[in-house]
Amino acid sequence: DDDDVGDVDDHENVDDGNNDTTTKTKKKLSKTLRQLLNDLDPNHTNHIDYTTFSTNVFTFSNLPQLCSSCKSIGPLSLSSPSIEEIHLYDAVKRRIHNVAAEASNCGVRLLIDAEQCKYQPAIDFFVRDVQAVYNDVRKTNVPVVFNTYQCYLVDAVKKVEEDVVRSVDEGYHFAAKIVRGAYMVHERERALNLGLVSPIHSSIEETHECYNAVVEMLLRKKVSDPNLESLEVMCATHNRESIEKVLDLLTEFD
Repeated sequence: DDDDVGDVDDHENVDDGNNDTTTKTKKKLSKTLRQLLNDLDPNHTNHIDYTTFSTNVFTFSNLPQLCSSCKSIGPLSLSSPSIEEIHLYDAVKRRIHNVAAEASNCGVRLLIDAEQCKYQPAIDFFVRDVQAVYNDVRKTNVPVVFNTYQCYLVDAVKKVEEDVVRSVDEGYHFAAKIVRGAYMVHERERALNLGLVSPIHSSIEETHECYNAVVEMLLRKKVSDPNLESLEVMCATHNRESIEKVLDLLTEFD
């Protein structure tokens, strides 16, 4: 019995040492986590959207290292870029920054077009990256870089709203080129072939309504929100009704 007690005591002593190590590790991880949360939510809004989280935690360049520690191969590992692809990514990023810097130095606007849905997340990522630098409210009074939003997409309004909030949270001027879209046939065929829900509005009337709603939302934000006084919109349309609505809004706000 005495031996058993001794064994237990020894085991408890070992556990105490492990507990000390575990406590230190937990404190270190807690500090790291708090710092990460501060970086992701610098204004302490208690809200971190998926885009902010994914682009700051799972960066394109650190995915291979992250996936190398995975116990099994899954979708994330399979989509992880190769070393060559990382070099290509760095080259594209460098070129986009060079163009944005030139636009900034020349005092002109840079409008980056939208493409098919399969390419758009990458384009959005690069646009947000250069907007954070060249639309920085601490460095310029006006935006330099515009992103393009396609209003034939069902999620257009939500996407614009989220990007407006992100621009305020991260301290850069929001600027948008608003279009209807040019890849309707391709998007519907691709969705059908992949068994996905079409990302396109089901009728031209819904697209018109979405376009007008996005433009009105942005213009009203510009005149009503002090944080968005510098917001700029390019209404890229030949649609007479949309143009007249914009003119009516400008007259209302004058």
